[in-house]
Amino acid sequence: PLDADDSNALACEQLGATVLRANAHQRNALELAGIRHADAIIAATGSDAQNLEIGLSAAEAARGRSGDPLKIVAEMRSDWLMDNLLNHRTAVLGGAETEFQIFNLRADAARALLRSPAFERTFMRAGQNPHVVLAGTGALAVEVARRAICSNFAFPGMKLTVSAVGR
Repeated sequence: PLDADDSNALACEQLGATVLRANAHQRNALELAGIRHADAIIAATGSDAQNLEIGLSAAEAARGRSGDPLKIVAEMRSDWLMDNLLNHRTAVLGGAETEFQIFNLRADAARALLRSPAFERTFMRAGQNPHVVLAGTGALAVEVARRAICSNFAFPGMKLTVSAVGR
């Protein structure tokens, strides 16, 4: 039975998803959820360590799998951890039965926003020194500012300035 206070679980159930009250780190819970015939597993618990642990448990459960590899997609919120996992010379994620991918939702959202046609047109019209005002200083706003300033949109001589308004 679902916890009546777990609104996310209830929302998933209302959308038609089967919701299991179990520990996703445990192989038997993943097997009960159907990991053996799944095409993908997305680990997005809010904890980098838990997401990695779930991914490794899913890889273990996928051993002996035939057909297409299980796609394991794990969210990493820590830039440091993500860079170390992706760039370590001995890091091997995935194998014959699994394809392991890591994503950072804030970085992906910031990249998509800055690459959007409307945003690019705005900066082309702004001339040499475009200015952006961020309303809010949350994690996504900081990531957008960081990516915008670091990339400078690859236009020579362009200097972006950013102001943030927040509490």
